[in-house]
Amino acid sequence: MACTLGKTSFAVTLLRIVVQGWMVIVLWFVIVTMNIVKILAALFVFLQCKDPRHLWNPMIPSECWPSHVFTNFSLFVGAYSGAQDFVLALLPWTIVWNLQMRKKEKLGVAFAMSLGIFAGAASIVKTIHLVASRPNPISHVHH
Repeated sequence: MACTLGKTSFAVTLLRIVVQGWMVIVLWFVIVTMNIVKILAALFVFLQCKDPRHLWNPMIPSECWPSHVFTNFSLFVGAYSGAQDFVLALLPWTIVWNLQMRKKEKLGVAFAMSLGIFAGAASIVKTIHLVASRPNPISHVHH
């Protein structure tokens, strides 16, 4: 949730300076959907087993969702979070570029507001590595 609150804070800051209606819609979409997805991810940690203590102590018996359900949702959350990082990193360029400032200042401000691009790149790399490290269920089938 910490990442989500940071992105939400940045999006709210952008809302204060945008003037075009489509940007307001995009920012509200990012804020609402990102918070819903991340809240669901946090809840699913505890809801995936009838007795959540089983997640920390497998000796406690509990009925749980199939493991791929939570794993696939977590991969979606990571990819979606990375996509939102790119949106929030690129949107400032469209905002700043139309301001009446020297070009050098515009570049500096836009670059500083776009450092989230590195978070997006890290999210993509992490998601790709997580997918690559997942065991292939087909390879475990015995003939």
